Amino acid sequence: MARGRPHQLELRTPLLPAKPVRAVWDRIVASLPPGGRFSGQLLGDRDGWATQPDMSFQTRQDAEALVRGLEVEHFDEVEEDGKTAVGDLKHWHLFHVVARKQ
Repeated sequence: MARGRPHQLELRTPLLPAKPVRAVWDRIVASLPPGGRFSGQLLGDRDGWATQPDMSFQTRQDAEALVRGLEVEHFDEVEEDGKTAVGDLKHWHLFHVVARKQ
């Protein structure tokens, strides 16, 4: 990484179990230096996988609460039918997020 450039972290939280999401998120935010960015996706509560007990899903209110305190540069909610990486049909409900620590 070039000297003086802000750090950027990308994470896909659906792979985290539901309960520790907030604790992991707090550690991510704490690890960002001033000007550092988080870039990632959060799965929404209407996602086709939302019945999976070992994955995490957020309502819009939950997703907005996670980024509270950061400068949100991009927050986009998408809900659409599509395919997984292996071609299976799936209903997607995603929050695309880019947020900067001030």
